[in-house]
Order: sequence, then C-alpha cells, then structure tokens
Amino acid sequence: MRIGRLRHLITIQTLKTIVNGCGDIKKDYVDFCKVWASVEPVSSNEKYLQKQENMEITHKIEIRFLKGIGVTSQILFNERKFDIKSIINPLEKNEKLILLATENEE
Repeated sequence: MRIGRLRHLITIQTLKTIVNGCGDIKKDYVDFCKVWASVEPVSSNEKYLQKQENMEITHKIEIRFLKGIGVTSQILFNERKFDIKSIINPLEKNEKLILLATENEE
C-alpha cells in the first residue's frame, strides 16, 4: 500500500442503539474513528461493469486495515456522506480495505 495516496481525512461512523434519559430507544450514527484514506470516484468503465451487476457504486475508498466497520457503517468526507455497500480485504492480508460506497444525496 502506498501511504502517500492516503491524503483525505475521513470519519467512519457506526450505527448504535442509543437510550435517552426517558427510556426512548433510537438508532443513530456515532463517530467510530478518523482515518486517512484515498477517496476516488469510480471510473466510467467500472460504472459500465456495475450496471451489468446491478450495483450503484459511486466511489472507491481505500484505508489501512481496520476492524469494527461493516456495511451498516457510513463515511463522512468534508460535507459529504457515503454509505458503504461492500468491503474488500485484498488477498485477505489484513493490510488495507477497499470500501465500495454510494454517495448519500440527502
């Protein structure tokens, strides 16, 4: 992994169940950690291949290996939110993760 490519600071948030003082239960995203990442839009060739697989991935985000994140996690990058659709651990080496994500347009 080329560390110089990790030039974007992102915040990874996980979905947690929160109970307030009145006993109300709700699910909300809380900050899990801040890490350096490479955030790249998906190329047109990759988008063409995804249409064949019926996926809507807009960005590929690469980070160092990290435990505790899943497809229910989300990523904050500047003022943008990304929903993680798939997590790839190349060659199962636990060196890096490739997060395939869709930009949340809310």
